[in-house]
Amino acid sequence: MIFNNRFLLTGALLLYSIAPATASDSEIDRASLKGLHGVFVLVEDLNPPEEQAGLKAADIQADVEQKLQAAGIPLLSKTQNIDTPGMPTLYISVSVASSTATGLWPFSIDVNLEQEATLKRSPDTFVPTAVTWHVGSIGGVDKSDVRSIRDRVGEQISKFVNAYLKVNPKPANPK
Repeated sequence: MIFNNRFLLTGALLLYSIAPATASDSEIDRASLKGLHGVFVLVEDLNPPEEQAGLKAADIQADVEQKLQAAGIPLLSKTQNIDTPGMPTLYISVSVASSTATGLWPFSIDVNLEQEATLKRSPDTFVPTAVTWHVGSIGGVDKSDVRSIRDRVGEQISKFVNAYLKVNPKPANPK
């Protein structure tokens, strides 16, 4: 019975690793990115087993910031973010179910653009953290390849970059 359970778990994780990413990157969601003059990047802390296996929040943070800068998306410091209308924060959460029972670690990635908002039906109602844009992914990796999750995070950040640039195109170079 243990063999069958391991086979089922491995099969389920394999399906998850090729499952489509979750997304909320519609035209209406992208509209919430229009006019942003930058974002503050916040990567959620990882658990010690993932850090010990080589997946580090600081590395993910550096990867994300480099990708955004390369695309020309300004990065906001924490102080700048507080002073920026809406406090736009690109929040990255990576959850890994590390296990000593198996070498296969399932994971999920969520990339959210969070902003302050007010409700249209009740303008006096202030929402301090509203997710206005989201993409994500789930999968499974071998413990020895846990660093490859950084590549999957990069894929999700590329989706953010593309969405941001669709509604905030770079000005054309005058000739």
